[in-house]
Amino acid sequence: MSKRGVKAKASSDLVASNCPEKETMCDAEDALSTLRDDVIVDKVTSNISKYMDIKISEVIKPINELTEKFDNLIERMETVEQRVSDLEDVTATNEPRIAALETQLKKAMERLESFENQSRRQNVRIVGLKEGAEGRAPVDFLKKWIPEVLGLQQGAITVDRAHRTGPPMRLTGTEGPRAVLVRLHYYTDTQRILQAARAKGTVNTEAGKVSFYQDFSAEVARKRKESANKDLTHIAFLQETHLTDDEHRKYCREWVGQIFFSSYSTNKRGVITLIHKNLPFNVIATHKDNEGRYILVKGMLHGETVLL
Repeated sequence: MSKRGVKAKASSDLVASNCPEKETMCDAEDALSTLRDDVIVDKVTSNISKYMDIKISEVIKPINELTEKFDNLIERMETVEQRVSDLEDVTATNEPRIAALETQLKKAMERLESFENQSRRQNVRIVGLKEGAEGRAPVDFLKKWIPEVLGLQQGAITVDRAHRTGPPMRLTGTEGPRAVLVRLHYYTDTQRILQAARAKGTVNTEAGKVSFYQDFSAEVARKRKESANKDLTHIAFLQETHLTDDEHRKYCREWVGQIFFSSYSTNKRGVITLIHKNLPFNVIATHKDNEGRYILVKGMLHGETVLL
């Protein structure tokens, strides 16, 4: 074999002997690359997981807080519902008792009002008596004055006590005298006074008109005032009648009890107020315009002062 052949063979053997090492190195490089990739993937995955955990935690925290609040709210609502249910049960139990108590209270108030009105049966309320006319001895004054002004012919009356009602005029600033409350010893005297006042109609004194009324409780007075307001529908107010004084008298119809009018010479004005004959209206004072534009009438209706 020539030298060239020997060298070629030796080179071939050397290459053959080096191939396994090369393959081993390639395998090692592949394994290392795979390991490196796995490490990178694990690292990235870990970072992503941590990031996601942080973000999810940020989202879950307010959700947990809201959940806790809702749980508390539900618990409170259940408590409220239970309390409402308990109250409804108590109310259902108490309603009959309350209704019975209201009925008893109403009866008691009616009896109390009845007793109060009975205690006032011997009282007479005088309206329009000049302030101070009774002097320092109102009982002695009224024992003489009432029979004289009403013309009582059946003997003297017995007055237990008498006084003005309400505070003095200088404190209230009101106009007109305060009413006088008279307590009589006998109920028969009260009846005599009221009957004489009704029979006489208008009681005039030097200081003006005086009216006598029965004394009532506040509740009865309120009901009478309401009745008086309803009775105002029995009063007719007419304007611009264009009538003279004589012509106004034609309004004296069957149902008319009192007429108040004001007229003017030109027949272009005129007013008139008509009051039903069944209305217990007692005139205190009137004021009319000389030119027939208005007329004011002040009087007593069911114990109340009214201005028409």
